Amino acid sequence: MSDKAAVCAHCGFVVDSLDAESLERKRRRRKADHIHKLTTHSMLAMLVFVAGIAGIFFYRDEASVDPSWQSQVALVVTVLGFVWYIINRMRMIAARRK
Repeated sequence: MSDKAAVCAHCGFVVDSLDAESLERKRRRRKADHIHKLTTHSMLAMLVFVAGIAGIFFYRDEASVDPSWQSQVALVVTVLGFVWYIINRMRMIAARRK
């Protein structure tokens, strides 16, 4: 966006009335909010991962050779939670570098 533009062409934000310091403060706040949202998603992913681990231990049946469907679902939930967590951590690193 041009520093001479009065209004953002993408979102309609009025820039004309703000000085450079206010714009920088808004940019930093938007970045902090984005990182906070990613942190919340990481915590949710960790919760899903831990719930999957608990499900694996809760539904395991050592007497049976074949795993139950509940333990298989718990394993899938564990893997999804782990992958979600790793992706969010990479997104947080990328967001902080910007």
